Order: sequence, then C-alpha cells, then structure tokens
Amino acid sequence: MAGGRAGEERAAGGSVSPGAAEEPGKPRWIVITADVIGSRAVEPKGALMGALAESLEAFNRAWAGLIAVPFSGAAGDEVQGVLVPGVEAFAMVRRLRWAARQAAVRPALRLRVGIGWGTIDTPMQAASSWEMDGPAFHRARQALARAGEVRGETTRFSGPDPEHEAWVNVTLSLVDAIVQRWTQAQWEAVDAYERRGTYAAAASEVGVALQNVQKRCAAARWPVIREAERALGRSLERAAPVER
Repeated sequence: MAGGRAGEERAAGGSVSPGAAEEPGKPRWIVITADVIGSRAVEPKGALMGALAESLEAFNRAWAGLIAVPFSGAAGDEVQGVLVPGVEAFAMVRRLRWAARQAAVRPALRLRVGIGWGTIDTPMQAASSWEMDGPAFHRARQALARAGEVRGETTRFSGPDPEHEAWVNVTLSLVDAIVQRWTQAQWEAVDAYERRGTYAAAASEVGVALQNVQKRCAAARWPVIREAERALGRSLERAAPVER
C-alpha cells in the first residue's frame, strides 16, 4: 500500500520536504489521510471498519463530483482518498468528519486529519488510494503525523510552498477551535442546511422548528466557517503554481 504504511515510512525518512521539486507539468491533487481517535475504545468491538466503510460509501456517492479517488479504510483505523483541488477542497474535510460521526458505532467517531497537496506519481485509475504514491501522499502522511502532536480533532496541511502552508495551518487551527465545540445538534443543522439550501428545508429534514436550525447554525459560527473553507480552497489556485 504505497499510499499507506509504505508512504509513511518514506515520509518519516524525510524523502519529500514541503518544498521538494515536482515533475514539471503534472497537476497537483489533494490527498486526505486520516485516522480515528481512540479507535480501541469503539464499541461494538471489531465493528469499526465495517461501519466506517458504510459511511464512506455514502460519502463517496454524495460528493462524487469533488472526489478523484474514493475514500476507503485500511490499517485498522485509517481513512484515505484523493480530492479535486478547488474552492470546496477544505470543506470536504468537515464533510468527511460528519460522515465518520454517522458510522453505526459508539462513541461517535472523531478524525485526526492530514492534508497533502502535490503531484501523484502513480496512475489515477488505481483501484484505491492505498495503491497510489507520490509527493501528495507523503505530505499527507507528514501532516497527519504533525496533527497527532496535538490533542483533539486536529487538521494539518503540507504543501510545496512553506509560506502558504504556514498560512493554511494557522487558518485550520482557528477553524478546528470552533468546529471541535460543535454539538451533535449543530452538526446536524449545518449538514442539513448546507445540503438543502434553506432553513425551512433543513428544519423539515431534521424535524425541528426553522428558528432552531437558524440558532444552531449561528451558534456553530457557520457563516464564518464556510467563508474560511472557501478562502482556503481558493488559495490553492494562487500558491506555488506548477512549473511548465
């Protein structure tokens, strides 16, 4: 699994630094590598990966237009996939976390996330991301290792431009500080409102009054989070263009 444990060994060896040269003309992709926090405490025992796989299948279907290589689990408690870079790329991290929270296990799953932005050396037609390799995978693994240095549902980013990387990680830290405080009701309200587009439709789906959805989204600081996600996504278009 080049994108998994083998990639971890290469990343740990420091073979790909954030500013490492990439093959000219190759497009960059966003690789997400995540692991489940406290996976040994999940109940029922042995149900984690099966329940997570079901949630990931639904996630892949719902957001297929933004996913280059579907998300899947491996290594006992890890999740990985490849995203199309763009304005929605960082919002997909939040959506992935919500998908994990809906897995049929207890307690609700929480993810530690590493984001790698870079080129990919192997064909994009691989059966799964775990069979793929390249700088984007190494950076995602490095970012996940750094996320593991902080408690909680932390997100870290690694890319080819050190200045851009630093700005992204500061912004992600601020976003994490807000989202980590969301209640289950706030997660549900934000998800329903984002998908349905109006408070009335979201309220009908969740089964509460319209005003309650509005209050939950406001308490979650949803407009601020959404704008931050979009700003992060737009920044990919301006930072460290691929040499041609």
